[in-house]
Amino acid sequence: MWVEPKAGVRFTKITPNRKAPEFTDFLQSIALHYPRADTIHLVMDNLNTPTRKAVVDRFGKDLGDRLWERFTVHYTPKHASWLNQAEIEIRLFARQCLGTRRMGDPGSLVQEAHAWNQRINQERKRKGASE
Repeated sequence: MWVEPKAGVRFTKITPNRKAPEFTDFLQSIALHYPRADTIHLVMDNLNTPTRKAVVDRFGKDLGDRLWERFTVHYTPKHASWLNQAEIEIRLFARQCLGTRRMGDPGSLVQEAHAWNQRINQERKRKGASE
């Protein structure tokens, strides 16, 4: 999940796991979403996947280095991961989108996540316009 707090926008991507290839592909999608940004600030937990090496291994030295250089990474303290905005958003997603339901297949989860993202982001836009 990535969150742009000041804009009130969030993006959820469903992946089969949290391994390096999924992480690096997600980084690329963030970079593509903000093509004009010189620097993109990331606040992330201290997992072992978010590294320059993972990006270079996935995209090669030249592209991997260029992609990684667009990001300034800020790691949350290991003892305070609850401060991580994405963790807060994931709890909101679980409560607002999933509730007590169980998704029977990944496709259904992807559809529900996409619908929730659109709804919550649209609500934020309407709320922001009226403020």
